[in-house]
Amino acid sequence: LAGVALSWLRHRAIAVGLLWVGAFWAPASNLLFAIPVLFADRLLFAPSAAVCALAGCGAVLWADRYGRSLAVAAVPLAAVTVVAVSLTVGASFDWTDDHALYRRGVVAQPRSVKMRLNYGLNRLHAKQPSRAINHLQAALKLAPDDHDVRASLLTAYAQTKSCDGARGLVDETLATKVAPRTVRLGLLQWALACQEIKLANELAAGLGLRKRAQRGDGKSRKTAPGGTR
Repeated sequence: LAGVALSWLRHRAIAVGLLWVGAFWAPASNLLFAIPVLFADRLLFAPSAAVCALAGCGAVLWADRYGRSLAVAAVPLAAVTVVAVSLTVGASFDWTDDHALYRRGVVAQPRSVKMRLNYGLNRLHAKQPSRAINHLQAALKLAPDDHDVRASLLTAYAQTKSCDGARGLVDETLATKVAPRTVRLGLLQWALACQEIKLANELAAGLGLRKRAQRGDGKSRKTAPGGTR
């Protein structure tokens, strides 16, 4: 704001450019409020136009003040433009598919729960549950109370049939008296995959599902001491 005020007295074009940058950048910065956008590249289009206008104003002022030709002043701007275009072209390859996009996002924001969750779901949809588990485990460590992460991780364990590896998470989840439907569905998938028939029947009944889990021999799989059957 101070820069805008000072520029308004001497160079109003620069003041307008600064106002333009602030007006379009502030809503996308997460400073005023959180925005539900994982990849905000496109939100910088309008502020970037103002930055280009400011660069042009700066070149004109520099040429006027030091008596240089505008062509000379444009040389550093051209160099910056080439670098920016190169970076943009390189980043555009990340948009070729969701996998590349989320992979870049996790590298850029390793502590983002939403990014880890979406990458994990992407790997689940690609039928790579073992890779999904790594990211979903990281997301659960960052947000232990996130039900979407917990349900997705249980689903990944079910798809890999990680019966013993998921035991701690299952017991912890069962200890929670009130679990959302999505989490209970994740538990049901795991119970069916690991032949935990008694638990599957209880979960199916609690979810109001008509079909109950069954095994050909009618016997449930034995669990470790203290585990849920």
